[in-house]
Amino acid sequence: SQKQSPVLFPDYFPFATESVAKQFGFRALRIGREDKEVRKLFPLTDPNVQALLILNYLDRENCTFGEFVSQLPSFSVKQRDVAVSLSRSSIMRVLSSSGGVLQNGICFSDRGGNVRIVPKASVNAFRVTSEAANAELAEELCEFYSMKLKGIKPD
Repeated sequence: SQKQSPVLFPDYFPFATESVAKQFGFRALRIGREDKEVRKLFPLTDPNVQALLILNYLDRENCTFGEFVSQLPSFSVKQRDVAVSLSRSSIMRVLSSSGGVLQNGICFSDRGGNVRIVPKASVNAFRVTSEAANAELAEELCEFYSMKLKGIKPD
């Protein structure tokens, strides 16, 4: 059936995307920018196309928008760019050895929230993205991991 098929989505989509896919019985797969399949997803990242997909779902499931929204998890996302003085590879090595999981950046699960730290391409900086059930925890996680990045010392 369709629900046994994997649902592909870009690596920068919120962590909550995975729990929503699981809730609806899909197998969620994040794909990175280097993956050949990512080009197929570009149309789906357009907000207008996303709105049409939601409308199609509501029609097909005979569901109101309110009913649909009530099924989604509550989450908040905070994001910050952090300039660093060490090489990005040194920082990635330190982060991965301190409990981070290499998955389209370095990911941490912490206090019920998630954090992804990704090197910026054009500058010596990282983007810290945190996601949690509420804005306060998302901000705390973003601040904590931003400070952790700034505190990394040379070997």
